[in-house]
Amino acid sequence: MFKKVLGLARKYWLGVLALNGVMLFLGLAVIVHAFNGNLALKVIASWLSAFLAFGDVMLLLSLWQNMKQRSRLLQNTYLKLLISTHIGLVYNICYLVFAISLGFLAKSSWYFIYALYHLVFAVSKSAIARTLQNDNRPILFWQMYRRLGYCLILSAVIFHLLVIFVTSGRDNLHTQHPFMVYLMALMTFINLISSSVTLFSKKGRQVLQLRAGRPIHFAASLFSLFFLQTMLLRLYGKDELDFQRLMTIILGTSIFLILMILGIAMISIAYQQTKSMQKTEA
Repeated sequence: MFKKVLGLARKYWLGVLALNGVMLFLGLAVIVHAFNGNLALKVIASWLSAFLAFGDVMLLLSLWQNMKQRSRLLQNTYLKLLISTHIGLVYNICYLVFAISLGFLAKSSWYFIYALYHLVFAVSKSAIARTLQNDNRPILFWQMYRRLGYCLILSAVIFHLLVIFVTSGRDNLHTQHPFMVYLMALMTFINLISSSVTLFSKKGRQVLQLRAGRPIHFAASLFSLFFLQTMLLRLYGKDELDFQRLMTIILGTSIFLILMILGIAMISIAYQQTKSMQKTEA
């Protein structure tokens, strides 16, 4: 499937560029409420923009699969993990800067807390990369795994603050800067797809080192889902505040509990594994 997608993109590359232009145009038109007079046209534009964005994600995945098959270096699990961790670290730092910039422009505390959330991810990935570079002993892996559990609990607390801001109406998620808000939503959508692919990767279940990044990707997927729901409710549910609050509480509470349970489970598993190894070495 990926080869067919890449082949079609190479053959009709001008069409791909044109469709990306259409995607950005429709997305911005929806954000600035250009179709408010026609509900049907607004819905069609929203779905079409989302469909084209999904096509871009499929194209990126196809390019990645093609590079992975052609490169011997990328077939090395350890090296691939090291590269992907550093790329993820850079991605989170860019997300951090972008969120802080948008927070100042929109005067919204939401984006500052969002930036703090990605700062936790950046620190976690930095710890993974540092551990991979220094030593690959299993006992050090489980020690790092326990620290990641604490990071997930911290991210759950930060996420809970976001839920409080949204439900109380203090998030100030307005569209004074529609292009930046749209880019933020688009980046979040791409993050959701890429995190989900990593989460359900078969190799992540077989290789010990790959287990380190899976909880972080899982947390990123959950938060991306919440962010997209919040943006959609802000765009299409302005007159249904009670429904917005209910959906935010339901999804927010579910994600908060999942992150807390996952973090505690990681700490418990890492503690048991470390204790078992220390007994074996003794």
